[in-house]
Amino acid sequence: MTFKMQYTVLLILALIFIVIFVVYTKQSRNPFVKPELFKVKGIIASLIVCALFYGTQVGFAFIFPFIVNQTYGISTSTIGVFYMVTNIAAFIVGMLSGKIIKGIGYRNIALMGGAFIFAGLALVALLVGYSVVVAFVGMGLFNIGYALFFSGYLANYTQLLPEHQRGAGIGIEKLVLNIGSSLGGAFMAMLYGQPYMMHKLIDFSSNAKSAQYSNLSLILMLMIAAATMIFISVFSKKFNRTEEFGTQAQV
Repeated sequence: MTFKMQYTVLLILALIFIVIFVVYTKQSRNPFVKPELFKVKGIIASLIVCALFYGTQVGFAFIFPFIVNQTYGISTSTIGVFYMVTNIAAFIVGMLSGKIIKGIGYRNIALMGGAFIFAGLALVALLVGYSVVVAFVGMGLFNIGYALFFSGYLANYTQLLPEHQRGAGIGIEKLVLNIGSSLGGAFMAMLYGQPYMMHKLIDFSSNAKSAQYSNLSLILMLMIAAATMIFISVFSKKFNRTEEFGTQAQV
């Protein structure tokens, strides 16, 4: 994917190894990841949410320097300064996440995070061609959204896991996290610079260089929207507990 699918043999090999992994897991007497884990209601859908959210995070982190450098000529050192500012904002929100959880619950803080991420991407997709300030505000909302989402997602996912499979379940979540992150960056790299990405869809500015960044952000918006809808379908209001993990859930 990173090489724009010029080496499809790599993808074929990856699919073959996935099949080998699945067959081995089913036939092994005592695999670390038991197939029964994936039969638990909501597990697969929740892992898809994980892959989409983390893939979007890395995908946007990949294109953001290109947005501000190629579209507005901002230097890499200046980009680093603005990264620092937005990360500090996300860090402050992360520090307050415990209080937010006590007020609205784990499920709702994850949904709030999804809303912030979507808003940040929408801002970039619609207005990136007008001002570099829009891009940095969008990145700020994006980073804050992930600080909120991370605070709630794993607690919700863990509630799905049978107690005797929590270790393996969290291990699988970390595996999906790493794979989803890699795929998100590779997916954006595959699309970046392609001629069909240069057509203006929702970018109505006169900036000649902003179309593909608007379109890439639009794709990431759709990924987050799909992930949020799946999250809502898996985690009903009964998962919206407000107490720390390890105490009895309030339903």
